[in-house]
Amino acid sequence: MRACGLCGFACEVIATVTWTLRAPVERGGPRRKTGAETMSQNLTPAQDHAWNLAKTLMVCITLFESDGGYGVLPSDEFDGDPASVIHEYDPYAR
Repeated sequence: MRACGLCGFACEVIATVTWTLRAPVERGGPRRKTGAETMSQNLTPAQDHAWNLAKTLMVCITLFESDGGYGVLPSDEFDGDPASVIHEYDPYAR
């Protein structure tokens, strides 16, 4: 491997010639859980997740309750029933 004279990072990489041990995951691969499948059934982890998400993304996050549990969304994307909102986390509020 040779380093670039300007920044010191590698400018060429030699790839391995052996096959990987796992099959590539494409459209037929395992599906990720989405929607109600990943909603928290417990309020405390949902609150922690909402605050962490608000501080990481620096956007307002809405914590809401639905039939399947508790969920979080950016406030500008929430279009559900206002009565289901538990709290709105504002990362800029003191």
